[in-house]
Amino acid sequence: YSWYFNRDKLVTDNVKYFVSTDQLTVKNMDLSDKGSFRCIVTNNVGVAAAQVKLTHKAPNIIIPVRQQNGMEGSTITMDVKWEGNPPPTMEWIKQGEVIATRSPEGVVTTVSSKYDMTSKGYLIIHDLAPEDAGSYSFRIQNA
Repeated sequence: YSWYFNRDKLVTDNVKYFVSTDQLTVKNMDLSDKGSFRCIVTNNVGVAAAQVKLTHKAPNIIIPVRQQNGMEGSTITMDVKWEGNPPPTMEWIKQGEVIATRSPEGVVTTVSSKYDMTSKGYLIIHDLAPEDAGSYSFRIQNA
């Protein structure tokens, strides 16, 4: 197996690029990894090649947060639609304070068990109370 990035032969240093038989792993990907990765396999019968193109799409909010109302004691889900590649860090902010964060790896951190965040970035607020009223916003960013 020979691996190439764009037109250059890839040096597998086992730090950023790691090859295990027929699989290439790229660790800590960033914008410099945008491009084409190609694998060429040669044996006594012939040659075969496979290519994959790595793309990047800046995070963008397609459908913003909208005003919602709920009954005291109920659970509501605040949704937002976004796009981006690689997956961004997502944050929900209430009155200027970050109340929930989801890392690109899917780790959710909240200031209270009252809040949760789905893989799509929706904010779930459990057991609604009058103090939950306020201004909420959603922020996404890639490192």
